[in-house]
Amino acid sequence: MKLSKEILLSIAAFFAGLIFGFIFPSLFDIEVQSEINLSDLLSIGATVVLGIYLGTTITSRQSSTRFEKEFLIDEARKIINYLDSDPAFRDTYEINHDSAKSGFKSLNISRLNFENLLSQSDYSSDIETDQLEKIFREFRAKVLFITPILGIIKPDTAERKAIVELNSNFRKEVFRLIIEINRRSS
Repeated sequence: MKLSKEILLSIAAFFAGLIFGFIFPSLFDIEVQSEINLSDLLSIGATVVLGIYLGTTITSRQSSTRFEKEFLIDEARKIINYLDSDPAFRDTYEINHDSAKSGFKSLNISRLNFENLLSQSDYSSDIETDQLEKIFREFRAKVLFITPILGIIKPDTAERKAIVELNSNFRKEVFRLIIEINRRSS
């Protein structure tokens, strides 16, 4: 879709130039020579080849960089989607202890996958994930170290508030990393 808009815009600009040239021919004193100078022809050819080469190379690099960014961002979004979909991370009044353990295990796997992919990318030296790990560990400890009663964790008001805050901080950190990835240019 984007390519067709660019082509249409190029064609429109070409015809606008033609029309402008026919309407205002006196503005330009251009003499057309019937002979062709070999050095001018080679210069034009080299310019066209260089322009095509640079255009395709730059477009290819931008496309590759954008693909890598989108891949990393999708992995980060999986973490957020998991937080949204797992009941262990939504209900702070009664949390099934086994579900919470399983949920944190899966969330940790998603987090580690994201961090490993990020460390293997071109952004590994620019983006720090230490804070994400720190918040995750605090979040997990806050939930799982509450003593369950008959397999159910029932946090008191202060614990509930802390759990909600840690969940929010974890999300914010994931969003911060998404923004950092998007801001980087390689």
